[in-house]
Amino acid sequence: MPMSRPLVLLTTPQLDFAAPALLERYDVVRWWEAPPNELLQRVKALVCMGHHPLHMLDRLTDLAMVACFTAGYDAIDLAALRERNIVVCNAGEAAAEPVAEFALALILASTRNVAWGNALVHAGHWGDGPIRLGRGLPELKLGIVGMGAIGRALAAKADVLGMSVHWWGPRAKPEISTPRMATLLELAAQCDVLALCARSDETNRHMVSRAALDALGPTGLLVNVARGQLVDEDALRNALCEGRLGAAALDVFEVEPTPADRWAGIPNLLATPHIAGATKGNAVGMTAVMRDNLDRFFDGLAPSNRIV
Repeated sequence: MPMSRPLVLLTTPQLDFAAPALLERYDVVRWWEAPPNELLQRVKALVCMGHHPLHMLDRLTDLAMVACFTAGYDAIDLAALRERNIVVCNAGEAAAEPVAEFALALILASTRNVAWGNALVHAGHWGDGPIRLGRGLPELKLGIVGMGAIGRALAAKADVLGMSVHWWGPRAKPEISTPRMATLLELAAQCDVLALCARSDETNRHMVSRAALDALGPTGLLVNVARGQLVDEDALRNALCEGRLGAAALDVFEVEPTPADRWAGIPNLLATPHIAGATKGNAVGMTAVMRDNLDRFFDGLAPSNRIV
């Protein structure tokens, strides 16, 4: 491989679609192909997903820049990168609209019994029993946890569709007109749907605890398009099995991929494999942001969305 151009490491096969855009200016090496140490030692930048730990850092002795493809970066050891003077950038607000759209899709699929109806038809049981009555969006009170870019996008969409919207986050945002509740428990108690859109870190791990799930209650719906670490999954499983929570729609989990047997037999659960941001348009947009961050760094300019 010619080494006249900066060498960029792709850390996961999920990012291989971005390789053509990188190859216009950079040489690319793929972590999952087990590259030799002499090649890894020449890597100048890496592209990663923010929910995947970077176990290879010690082998990247010449690393200068980390381009996180996603907006979230909770699995990245920022302190270790800061200590090595490595620049870190993320996707900023690039994925906000499609993730908010997917959260709305999970709400609709759950409250309008889409999965139940699909299973009924495929099993040949159409007409065997009473129709499940769903709830229309204007009937629902939506509580949003975290009013960053995704939370704001979801609030705007929900408002257009006639939902009553409140939110909670640890910091007040006077510029946001959507009413803010005083605590997470108060928000959960007054809403029908609790949607998690917050950034995850060690300060809010398992903040959706048994108490929050009980406050949401036996007719409530929990939606998570943020990070699995925000939810106490054992408490969630118990709440669903015991009927203390109405339903859950999860796109993210504490361990990914989540073991299938962990959710076997859990009632009223809709689960998807971390695909909230997976649209063609979003992939193009986030690739452009990632490429721009790399280009600006190697051109000696300040990258956008720098976090370290």
